Amino acid sequence: MVLLGGLLIALDRPSGRRALWPLAAAGGMAFTWYAAHFAALKLIPKPYSLVFLAIVVAVLLAASAAWRHWRRRGPLEWLVHRATLLVPPGSAR
Repeated sequence: MVLLGGLLIALDRPSGRRALWPLAAAGGMAFTWYAAHFAALKLIPKPYSLVFLAIVVAVLLAASAAWRHWRRRGPLEWLVHRATLLVPPGSAR
């Protein structure tokens, strides 16, 4: 709760929004990162370490911020968005 409260307070300030932008960018690509982490765990040899986790998180945040700087959605989010456009309005049932 303290962490969440601190993040919400930080979001009230422009400098806090800039600092938390990588987290927001990664959150906007959650489906892409969810799928990518399965592939990464298969490719990376065990045992995992906290250093490995820190590197993965840093790469994830940097890649998300860079991707979202030029694109509105992550790759898998874009595919889902395009698929939903194929369904005619009013045919949800």
